[in-house]
Amino acid sequence: MVIVSLNEIDASARRAARGAGMDWGLAEEAGKAVRWLAAHGLPSVTILAGLLEARQGRPLDAMKPLRLTGSWQAAEGPLCPIIAGAALSDLAGEIIRGRTIVLGPASAPLLLVAFLGPVAAAQGANFTVTWDGAEIFISPQGPIADAEPRGLEAAMVPRVAIAAAPRTGRAAVPAKLAGVAVDEAIWQRLQYWAAKTYVPASEQSRILGAGAGLSDND
Repeated sequence: MVIVSLNEIDASARRAARGAGMDWGLAEEAGKAVRWLAAHGLPSVTILAGLLEARQGRPLDAMKPLRLTGSWQAAEGPLCPIIAGAALSDLAGEIIRGRTIVLGPASAPLLLVAFLGPVAAAQGANFTVTWDGAEIFISPQGPIADAEPRGLEAAMVPRVAIAAAPRTGRAAVPAKLAGVAVDEAIWQRLQYWAAKTYVPASEQSRILGAGAGLSDND
């Protein structure tokens, strides 16, 4: 295990998403989502690493919702939870007023939860996000997960339902402020994608970085 700060998780997730082909806007959303999950003790780095590995070569346009009415579906294969999650944030007011949104199939559904958490805190609202094997209650204080680890870490599910929820007396998981423990092998999987954003050194940059370059001033 390695102890990683929330800032490091955010930055690495952002770079990894960008390295895997997301534009900077979506990469920013990915970083914030993974940070939120990590802060609340939910699987985070492993979820994003698996998502990026699964979507290799698949265009983003094929993974966004074809429409935001009825059941949300992608043009091809499962929905991307980063794209769908950003749309959910914009429609949170409708969910609070009683609309249930159904998505499916969808990749890495736990990432959807991270987009509703900040909305719940900002608006004093409660939500449930449900898929086969998991139900997550989201309160202004944080999430309450009713699921086994396999359910939380599902790579793809056929259906996700998001709805407003009544208050509960159960205690939510408060956000951590310190670093969190991450499996080192999983952390390296994320760094693989983050490294793709680094510009390879050119011959000129190597010369400039050496100081004197090719001249001999001695």
